[in-house]
Amino acid sequence: MSQFVPISQKQTIFVAANGGSAFGASGLGFQVFSLGGPQLLSAYGRNELLGNQYWLLQGGYLREVTRLSPLLGGAIYGLAAYEAGKVYGNPLAPRVPQSGTVAVIVKSAIGPVFLGGSIGDSDHYKWWFGLGRIF
Repeated sequence: MSQFVPISQKQTIFVAANGGSAFGASGLGFQVFSLGGPQLLSAYGRNELLGNQYWLLQGGYLREVTRLSPLLGGAIYGLAAYEAGKVYGNPLAPRVPQSGTVAVIVKSAIGPVFLGGSIGDSDHYKWWFGLGRIF
């Protein structure tokens, strides 16, 4: 579930809650859920936290910084976000991993371009960039 709430013409706050469970199923041969990577505890590596149940809470602030020429695209945004989550069924996973993220997102004519960095607990940190949609 997620909710984006505009607080002015150029500012939006958001909250999101995610979760999942294998409902006690055993013998699957793999961990069903993963956290880590952009938008899923961003300071952790992609699929770093694996388990058979999870929850993830996110909140943040998005602000339109400026608009681009119509030939170049749409707008440039600044993002600040906080994430906390937990995976179960993995004894090596931290108690409640957390991360904070700052990013710049450009809505360009060739698709979204983003550059950001995240700092988390247990000496986890990542910087990331991309071109195109994140699926």
